[in-house]
Amino acid sequence: MKSCDLRTVYTGLASRIPSQADGNESITLSSHDLPSPPYEMATDYLYISKLDHIYNDWYKVDPLHFFARKETYRHPGLLILSVVFHQRISKVVISLKHPCGGVKSLIVEYAHRKIDELPAGYHTRPFAFEYYPRLPDKHPFGGDISPEDLPRFELSYAKELNVTDPFGTRVAGGMRCAAIHSAMPA
Repeated sequence: MKSCDLRTVYTGLASRIPSQADGNESITLSSHDLPSPPYEMATDYLYISKLDHIYNDWYKVDPLHFFARKETYRHPGLLILSVVFHQRISKVVISLKHPCGGVKSLIVEYAHRKIDELPAGYHTRPFAFEYYPRLPDKHPFGGDISPEDLPRFELSYAKELNVTDPFGTRVAGGMRCAAIHSAMPA
């Protein structure tokens, strides 16, 4: 039997997300709207495969292919927002239980700085996200979103992630709120 903690936590909110890409509807999300997620979750509604790709016979990359139904992708997107906006939680580990997946865990993390650990200078904190669906550009780095604003997916081995499975994927980085555009498909 299929199970998905992401679905359990986020289905109600996901159903309120506008999906028409005409620019007439939007939703503002903040910590007041997003549930605070548990530290550990599991799903078999999403799986990630790790492949090998070699460029010019010498440069190897490990592309990650994500597989899920369209409506399922909203749940990890809402989880990313929850981790960014809720100060009490900085990391959630999702166990990926689908038998076809080669990646066994997905870690969503955001480094919330403590006030006594700040370097000199002006500091901001993301607190809300205004989402409106739009059709994606042909290439994700085209248009008005900088690559620095996109979520970063890192492939790590179990030793680096402190998990027992051979591969894990981490959503990491100091992403700004604009990064969430790619996390919330229309």
